[in-house]
Amino acid sequence: MGSSGNEANNNQSVSRALEILTLFNGSSSELGISEISEKLGVNRSTVTRLVSTLKQLNYLRKSDHNAKYRLGEKVAELARVYYTNVNITQLAEPILKELRDATDETVSLSELKGTKGQHILWVNSKKRIRMVIEEKYLTFEL
Repeated sequence: MGSSGNEANNNQSVSRALEILTLFNGSSSELGISEISEKLGVNRSTVTRLVSTLKQLNYLRKSDHNAKYRLGEKVAELARVYYTNVNITQLAEPILKELRDATDETVSLSELKGTKGQHILWVNSKKRIRMVIEEKYLTFEL
């Protein structure tokens, strides 16, 4: 019976630690204990313990110029592993479709290969008169 209580506490701790990491975004790249506590609705002592653990594991690091925290090297490491193993076209396709629908224009994702661009994914416009990309890996001069 006691182990299920520990499991629930551990699950809640993991969940809260991950919630802390998700608070760091484009508008909040550095956060203090009080800010994290307020945003999560969790008391400061709990946040302090969780942040301390995340810092020890390099998921957070303390800012050099104030008492706030920012994402650490382990987060970058996880992102690197994720992006190494993800197919960029699978990630980009729904975004390209959304952009095509918003603009009603043909949209493409290209990569730089030396001095040439190469279309790697495209979504053609639905308009009758439109630019259509059909050739796979069409290259173009920059």
